[in-house]
Amino acid sequence: MKRIVTLIFALLVGLAAADARKRVPPAEISGGADFVPSTGEVLTSVAEAKGIDLEKLTTPRTFDFTGTVLVAETGWWIFSDGTGGIPIYPGGSSASHLKQWDVVHVMGKMLIVDSDKSRRFVSRKIEILRHGAPLPPKDASVKDVETGRLDFKFVRMRGVLSSFVKDEVAPDFTWARLRTADGHLLLAINASALQTHAIQELTDADAEIVGLSAPITGLRKSLGRRLRVYDSNSIRILNPPPKDPFTAPPLLESSVTQHRQRISGDVLAVSRCHFFLRTGIGRIIKVTPDPGHAAPHVGDAVVVAGFPEYAPYRLCLSEALVKVLGKSEKTTEEARRTSIAALFTDSAGRQRFMTQATGHRLTLQGKIVAVTNGELELSDGRNAVFVAVDAVRDKLQDSPEIGSTAEVTGLCWSEFHNKNESDIYPTFLRFTLYPQDATDIRILASTPWWTPFRLLMLVLVLAILLAGSFVWSIALNRKAERRGRELYEERASHAIAEKKVEERTRLAVELHDSLSQTLTGIAMQLEVGKTDTAKTMLTACRSDLRRCLWDLRSRTFEEKDMTEAIERTLEPHSIGAKISVRFNVPRERLSDSLTHNILHIVRELVVNAIRHGKATEVKVAGECHGDAISFSVKDNGRGFDPDAAPGPNEGHFGLLGIRERLKALNGALEIESARGAGAKFKITVLNPQNRTQP
Repeated sequence: MKRIVTLIFALLVGLAAADARKRVPPAEISGGADFVPSTGEVLTSVAEAKGIDLEKLTTPRTFDFTGTVLVAETGWWIFSDGTGGIPIYPGGSSASHLKQWDVVHVMGKMLIVDSDKSRRFVSRKIEILRHGAPLPPKDASVKDVETGRLDFKFVRMRGVLSSFVKDEVAPDFTWARLRTADGHLLLAINASALQTHAIQELTDADAEIVGLSAPITGLRKSLGRRLRVYDSNSIRILNPPPKDPFTAPPLLESSVTQHRQRISGDVLAVSRCHFFLRTGIGRIIKVTPDPGHAAPHVGDAVVVAGFPEYAPYRLCLSEALVKVLGKSEKTTEEARRTSIAALFTDSAGRQRFMTQATGHRLTLQGKIVAVTNGELELSDGRNAVFVAVDAVRDKLQDSPEIGSTAEVTGLCWSEFHNKNESDIYPTFLRFTLYPQDATDIRILASTPWWTPFRLLMLVLVLAILLAGSFVWSIALNRKAERRGRELYEERASHAIAEKKVEERTRLAVELHDSLSQTLTGIAMQLEVGKTDTAKTMLTACRSDLRRCLWDLRSRTFEEKDMTEAIERTLEPHSIGAKISVRFNVPRERLSDSLTHNILHIVRELVVNAIRHGKATEVKVAGECHGDAISFSVKDNGRGFDPDAAPGPNEGHFGLLGIRERLKALNGALEIESARGAGAKFKITVLNPQNRTQP
């Protein structure tokens, strides 16, 4: 018994596997069997995918759908699972083997297109389950399609066909219009669908259309939605158009129809896109001719057959076929002269658009404030009307220019429009005049030479020149500043070089006057065998050299006050003595050379007072008397006899050096001293830098 059950179970498994292999041939599976959905929640229906808020979606989502192929095209295909339809683009999988009505299992990614924040479904694996039956189309109206509830569903509609235009961007399609009782709808008809139908046989025909409702994408998405018609079987003619379109029923404003209607009349005015017809009962109708038919001329008697368009306040004909019967025998209406202001205000001065002027010939005067390829804008300073000149531009003797005053005669037409789709009441747009020939436009006063535009250009030129002058001035100032800095740096460098030369000269003189003479004296003392004197002189020589080196390293000359300069000079030599300095002479009144000599003399006297006089207190004072500088050095040392003071023979060159410096400065030295009574040295020098030039 167990064996029988086992055999029956194995037989059932084998039959199931064979059935699966029969339903899904290996050649119909594409995309790679190794596709693995990404981690995260998997989308299982189109409705679920469309319900996701794209603003909150930051990463792609994986989808796993089962449904029907509605349309299979090169590069993409349309899929529906009953909850909605979407276009799917092949990614890692090829869709070339798909056919319409195939039931498929498709897996892939839902991406976000950054350019317009829309969904894009890309397949990664496609599995054909079976070939299904066609889905029946749903009866619909224009309103049903425009709401979007029928997107990516096949619908069936009835209406009148018109407006066939070949697509210049996608040559495989022809655009048409389906006119129904509740509105118009665009049709995108595949070229194969028109192979068995001529456009002449379809225009103005009652037809039943089966197509795929879908939104228009890309640059034309503002056009809304349309029906995609794929084959000739999707177009069924219910009632063919009349063989002679001019046998269409007469135009009756009270009859509501989507077919062509016929009317006769005289052509009053012609523009580039339409013309105006006066019927036998005096009604004025705006007619837009079919693109394949030439517009008639002013004065022609014509019969037209076109589709009625119920524009605000006016009945118009579009896509009209025109047959010229001859020249009109009626005379042209005499133009009524009026003002532009009269078209916009009533007798009480209130704003009111006088639409009663529509269809009448008017003569208006105003200033031309704008000129385009096909229109002039004529203004009285407050209101403006437009003049359609495209039909007579080539015949004008004087080219209209902005700013000139003109008188224009033409057919007046008032235009209305709806600002928004939700507006139920049309609003006034403008008045337009349509001249009959070139003589209807007269230039009364040419444009003055001094126009606002030329004034603006002059202001711009002056502004450019002013800006150029300003830039040139800035550049010149910068160049002058740069040259000034260069001259300053050059002069500063020259002054520094002169300062260095002066300092070197002073150092050479210093070495010559002190060290050189001292060394010469040492040599003379050694020749006569006075070694003790030579040693004393050598010690003095070393002291002078040390002071010279200290002067080179010292920044005393940078001091702004002579008292501080003297204190800094005496600081290394003030050990064991109290030195007080009061030098009331401004530093800026002294030359560098005189400052150096004063510092050298004061230092020599103070050092001698401390070293030889054993002074414990030294006072330095100085003051200025006109061109003379007087200063003194007073100590409380042992004092000496000025007449018997040791000199060069004994190895002492201090007083000798001071007298030589004063001699070069035209100065004088007075000594007051006695043994045991200290010493006072009073020096007077002239300051040549402070002398007044004669």
